[in-house]
Amino acid sequence: MGAVLWAGAETDTPKTPAQQEQKSPAPTPERIQQLIRQLGDKDYFVRQRAQNELAQMGFEAFEALSEAEHHEDLEIAARVKYLLRLLRVQWAQPDDPQEVKRLLADYESLPPDHRQQRIHALADLPDAKGAEALCRLARFERLPALAKLAAVELIRRYGPDQPTPENLLPQLQKHLGRSRRPPLLWLETFVQLRRDPAQAIQQWNAHVETELEVFQRTPEQSSPQIAAGMLRVQSHWLVKLGRKKEAAVALARLLELEKKGDPETLTELVEWLWEEKAYDGVEKLAERFPDAFRSDPILLYTLAQAHQAQGRREQANQTAQQALQLNPGPQAEQIVRHLMAAMTLRRKGFNDWAEQEFRYVLRISPQGHRLYSLAAIQLAEMLHDQGQPFQAAEALRPLVEWFAKRDSLPDALEDLTPLSLQARMHYFYACHWEAQKDRTKQKQALQEALKADPTDVDTLIACYRLPEQPPDWKTKIQSLIQKAVEVFREKIHQEPEDATYYNHLAWLVGNTEGDLDEALRCAQKAVELAPDAGGYYDTLGRVYFARGDLANALKYQTKAVQLDPHSLPIRRQLDQFQKAAGQQPASPSPKNSP
Repeated sequence: MGAVLWAGAETDTPKTPAQQEQKSPAPTPERIQQLIRQLGDKDYFVRQRAQNELAQMGFEAFEALSEAEHHEDLEIAARVKYLLRLLRVQWAQPDDPQEVKRLLADYESLPPDHRQQRIHALADLPDAKGAEALCRLARFERLPALAKLAAVELIRRYGPDQPTPENLLPQLQKHLGRSRRPPLLWLETFVQLRRDPAQAIQQWNAHVETELEVFQRTPEQSSPQIAAGMLRVQSHWLVKLGRKKEAAVALARLLELEKKGDPETLTELVEWLWEEKAYDGVEKLAERFPDAFRSDPILLYTLAQAHQAQGRREQANQTAQQALQLNPGPQAEQIVRHLMAAMTLRRKGFNDWAEQEFRYVLRISPQGHRLYSLAAIQLAEMLHDQGQPFQAAEALRPLVEWFAKRDSLPDALEDLTPLSLQARMHYFYACHWEAQKDRTKQKQALQEALKADPTDVDTLIACYRLPEQPPDWKTKIQSLIQKAVEVFREKIHQEPEDATYYNHLAWLVGNTEGDLDEALRCAQKAVELAPDAGGYYDTLGRVYFARGDLANALKYQTKAVQLDPHSLPIRRQLDQFQKAAGQQPASPSPKNSP
């Protein structure tokens, strides 16, 4: 446990440094109860010594002190409350990752709503980095609702279809069985769910019923977020066990729980229902909260997708048009909203609706404006990613032609140049001609791309793989690859906290030739700097594959697909690795487009 500060606590005699280094034996429950009884002793010095010893125990005595807070002996109750008020925990531990230490540095001084934000941030850390801290909060956070939230957020991050980090369960075990607080019981059941879900689901169902009752009777000890989280976990595991009717009941209760139509909660719930393919649930929410849906383009587009998934194409198109008509006008604020909607839709895999929004931005933005440029680039990359390279090149062409008359891009795109955009356009054309099996035009397009930007990674890879080329072509491309690697090394030296060039170097070498040890270090660094970027895990998987480490290639490529499930190139690379391992390739992700 963390170091404990007791403001105003007295000690009999100061400890020498040598004494401070000595570890006291772990307090037993019997000794803690004895000391609590002594807090009411008629002898003042006995009371004071008991208080001081409990102070030294810190959070080892937390649960027992909490239970004694309303002791019938008023002297005991008063001293216990005094001790609990003085309790200050240094939540961050020496072995915690730096991200955790930053999030917990001032936790104790924060108001409840800010503590809640920190809990969410801890749960969002990759590879269960925040798990140990969340266990601490579940066990020792004084506010019951926040302690429960810590447990629920941790449990929700690791559903039945997600791999559990190997260090997660041991971290949980350190805290289990030492407290009977509800969040610790939930974590205990979660461990059992990972091991024997068929048996443990009944216990989780009981936890859900108990917490829903707490939420109804004493809402200050729970929250809609906690109750909803419990129901979501329940639904996940019921689906996993094939108990779909019971899962549907859990989803129905989840719908009933959402009373106010809070935009953030409503968006989260709609996304959850979509992922669960509960399309009628999305439609029911739209009926219950029509004003919220009519004012939010993402909610409307998700509703359109729900109509589409159930075969109501005309209704889907009408709803999508409603979404497009929100935030009309050429003002920058309105354009930004459409661009953000397009990028969100792309992330969710709603590609046709995303294209609709991108093209709207292109229509109403001045050509060459930073918002126009961002929309053109994002649209082109999305079209290429979805196997439409010619359309991708055509999406970039007006921007390339506009900037050909100028020598700079908007500030927001300062990492790019007109020549790098030109190279990207020609690379897309090359991909188109490759698909048409026209090697001559493919090579011409690649040469145009190299002329514009000889460091474009995908162009260099395509040139390296171009079949039936003379020896001087291969020699030239190998030389350009080496020069590009040197450029990326220099960029890394200049901007060591930018993941981009680590990824460029690793992806180039992993797909061509070079120092694979260096490529692996760079790929790992890119993932460390941007742990939620599926494309960087895609690179890491490729480097492991190039090194002949098929197990790690599959591991990290699977992670890439989880983070970016709608990227066809990422999924195709996973298929490639699975075939190499003698596995049956996963079926392609359904295209979320009408």
